Amino acid sequence: MKNSIKMFPLRLCFVVTVSVLSATPVSAQESDAQPSAEALPAEAPRAEAPPAETQSSAGVAPAQDARSDDAAPPPQDANRDDVAPPKAEGDAPEPTVAAAESTPPADVPNETPVERLGHTLTQQQALLEDQKKQLDKQAKLISQQSDSLAKQNKDLDDFRSLLQNMQTQIDQFTQAREKQLSAQDIALRERLQKVEQVVAEIPEDPTKDMKDFPNSLHIPGTTTKLRIGGFVKMAVVDTLKPIGSDDRFIVSSIPVEDDPTINEQVVMTVRQSRLNFEMREETSYGILRAFIEGDFDGGSGSDDTFRLRHAYGQFRDILAGKTWSSFMDLASAPEELDFEGLNGRINVRQAQLRFSPEIGKDLNFIISFEDPSPEVTGGTGVSRFPDVVTSINRIWFGRWNTKVSAIFRQIRAKSSTVSSGTQTELGWGLSFSGRTAIPWLDERDSFMYQINYGDGLGRYIEDLGSLGGADGVFDARGDLSTLKTFAGYVSTQHWWNSQWRSNFVYGWVYVDTLGFQPDDTYESSQRTSANLIYSPVAKIDIGAEVIWGRRENKDGKSASATQVQASVKYRY
Repeated sequence: MKNSIKMFPLRLCFVVTVSVLSATPVSAQESDAQPSAEALPAEAPRAEAPPAETQSSAGVAPAQDARSDDAAPPPQDANRDDVAPPKAEGDAPEPTVAAAESTPPADVPNETPVERLGHTLTQQQALLEDQKKQLDKQAKLISQQSDSLAKQNKDLDDFRSLLQNMQTQIDQFTQAREKQLSAQDIALRERLQKVEQVVAEIPEDPTKDMKDFPNSLHIPGTTTKLRIGGFVKMAVVDTLKPIGSDDRFIVSSIPVEDDPTINEQVVMTVRQSRLNFEMREETSYGILRAFIEGDFDGGSGSDDTFRLRHAYGQFRDILAGKTWSSFMDLASAPEELDFEGLNGRINVRQAQLRFSPEIGKDLNFIISFEDPSPEVTGGTGVSRFPDVVTSINRIWFGRWNTKVSAIFRQIRAKSSTVSSGTQTELGWGLSFSGRTAIPWLDERDSFMYQINYGDGLGRYIEDLGSLGGADGVFDARGDLSTLKTFAGYVSTQHWWNSQWRSNFVYGWVYVDTLGFQPDDTYESSQRTSANLIYSPVAKIDIGAEVIWGRRENKDGKSASATQVQASVKYRY
């Protein structure tokens, strides 16, 4: 191929030369230096011819008007004015139109076509040689880059092999470490993981440390972090005996007398599903927190209306908004599937202004001013002063969590039957609750309890809050009296293994009814439940629960009901 390229200019030169020579005949009388007629310059213009006698006297033949292309030019007389004087040696010929068309470039004078062609071919050959050099240079560069890539691939393979070796060593070290751990250490570690899971299940708890904010997203360009959470829960509720609530177990709704409008039924619902947003931002004065959460229990029946559960802001030790009452103890709440929950526990969410100064690592003090909203029978509550709640939470010996709370209320209401103006009574309450480990069977097992007693405390008790009107009651004369309440629960949780667990709960409520109240007035209730929960992974709970409850009225009549629930919960 290369030889063909080198021979191409010579072959082309030969062909062009033969073509030129064959297309341009040369006379035998013409020399190489004598151009053809087409190449001669045009004759210069002559002056008007003199009279004939002058020409005759001078002995000059008359000029010919036309002559053939191969005729020799007429002799010139040096004495004639119309004849151009001879050019001096070295003078350049006068340019004409024909001469301009056939004159070679100025840099190569008198260059023949063959020479021009040869010169062009030489330039083309030089250009080809230069391009060949460029190609060789590019090929060399590509070869160098290929070598570099091969070296980088080798380095990556070596690094990948090193990482695999390190992972193998880590796995071996972890296995060796696991073998060195005692059964008690493993159980303790699993218990700590469970505690973390429990904390994650109640993200709305405003008493937890605000510095710890896992699974959050940082907003670019700010110091703000955002977390989206909640869960999706589908529950199947089968009411085996008549009860006034179809998708939960409310003991106070059990009909003591036969009610033909209430029947056994099965309900499937997702109203317990929740969605929450939490934002935290670091400032020069502390951490700012905002939390909002809702579920779909705002309607009635099968109406899945969105409902606001929590909406508050928290800056350092000050909280303002709607959330759990400071009178509650979230850490001592049993794990249940029922949406209603225990009949005898404190369970209220309401607007409040809370102050919780940090006293120590294991001691937490809270004082809050909360929405009073008194609920009385035979009248309407009229709020003037907020409920004042104080609580102290203490962890003893690293395992006994106890909380003592006190509440002071103004029960102020107006009778709906007697025009006697507003009546005011003092309400108060005490709560003692806690959670402690019982590691006899499993390190993760625990025992929970709560005891509540007070006067005018009914709205804060779960079962009485659902019933309504349990803070006080108006008599026939329009006088307001508060109602004393004693309620609580005990519960234990047992872990069968790392994925299976059960909770056993018993709760009670007792109201000290007054003599003027009707015989069918709610006086007490009992509730017990047992469940089995399976968690194949940390964020999925599949469980079943059996609940039994009994209501008793003032006249001693009572009725009971049973409900079976099953649910699947997906936390996110």
